[in-house]
Amino acid sequence: MPEVKPWLSLKVSNRLEPGNYSIKASLLVSIPKKSVRLATQRNRIKRLIREVFRNKSGLDPEKVYAFRVNQYPGDIGLKEAEKIMNQAIDESATE
Repeated sequence: MPEVKPWLSLKVSNRLEPGNYSIKASLLVSIPKKSVRLATQRNRIKRLIREVFRNKSGLDPEKVYAFRVNQYPGDIGLKEAEKIMNQAIDESATE
C-alpha cells in the first residue's frame, strides 16, 4: 500500500542575521497554484495556517517557520489544521 503524502510540510531555519526583530517567530506560507487551483481555497488555507501559528505558544523567536502546502487538503477546519501543524512543529523540534 503506498504511503499517503501529507498535505503540509514544514521547514524550520534560523534567521539569517541577528538584528532588531520583533519578539515573535517568523512565518512563511507557500501554496503553489499547481497544488491548490482556486485563489479562494489558497486564501482560506493561508488564513487557517496564520491563525494556528498566531495561537501557538512556545515558538522560538530566533526561528523562521516555512510551511508549504503540497496538495489540496479538502475542506478542513481550524481543529484539523491545528492538529497537523502541531504535529509538524513537534517533529521539527525533535530533529
